[in-house]
Amino acid sequence: MILTNDNDFETRGDTFIEVSPLEQLSRELLDEFITIQIQQPFEMKTNFVENFTEEVELLMLNNAEDEDYLEQIKTEAISFYTSVINQINDRFHLDIDEDVMAGLDFNGARNLCDGLYGFFTVDYTKNVAKYLSRIILLNSESIIEELSNNEKVKDVSTLALRQKIDSDVFASLLANINVVLSIAKDIDLDPLDFINLFNQDNYDVHIIKYCLDNHAINGNFVKPFLRLVFDNDQDYVYDGIVADVYTRLLQKYAEKHLNVQKEGETDGTEIEYADANDGN
Repeated sequence: MILTNDNDFETRGDTFIEVSPLEQLSRELLDEFITIQIQQPFEMKTNFVENFTEEVELLMLNNAEDEDYLEQIKTEAISFYTSVINQINDRFHLDIDEDVMAGLDFNGARNLCDGLYGFFTVDYTKNVAKYLSRIILLNSESIIEELSNNEKVKDVSTLALRQKIDSDVFASLLANINVVLSIAKDIDLDPLDFINLFNQDNYDVHIIKYCLDNHAINGNFVKPFLRLVFDNDQDYVYDGIVADVYTRLLQKYAEKHLNVQKEGETDGTEIEYADANDGN
């Protein structure tokens, strides 16, 4: 039975109106916003799932002694969480194990929803930029080699950028950022190696890593994850990622250059791989 969230609710005559305890959250509107977010994760950054959870926890706190009421709230919350999970699963081809989905309790559904929604939706553009900058640094040598065979590549020796960047490698990467990104997006990486490039202390990363390790997530979602940027016909989406990756590479160069000065070295061409746990 669906109970009212108003404990003083009174019926008139023989009429009894059943109202969901989460009615005040405007579930229909919430679902609409989240669906838009999942389809276009670069548009809205509001964490609607977090807002929903806060309301659920408040309802549970205020009705802690009513076990039937609490059970109804949990059932409706599970329905909401699994709906979000299923949309993300379909959007990014996660191939979540059906038995895992069927066995989710309130805490499991909430945790999985939080992790997937946070990584693939709320922090989507930031995570794309993180991944691309780190995969570029990890594969800088092979990327530079590929650049040498590309006719579109700029000769950094003639650019003013080279006077500011005391590293042929970084100067080439930055001066040819669009070509570099087109190479980086095609680097083949399995999902576990992909997620290992992120800060393992982040809650959403931890959840996804756990799911991959335990075969709860079985799909190769890396290409679908990147496709939303590179196949997008809205220039501002791609341009925003380019600017973010460029800034991250520039910051990494500044860190490397500072370390070189401290250590008294003169070779600024080597790149140390960006630590996935550096928090940037």
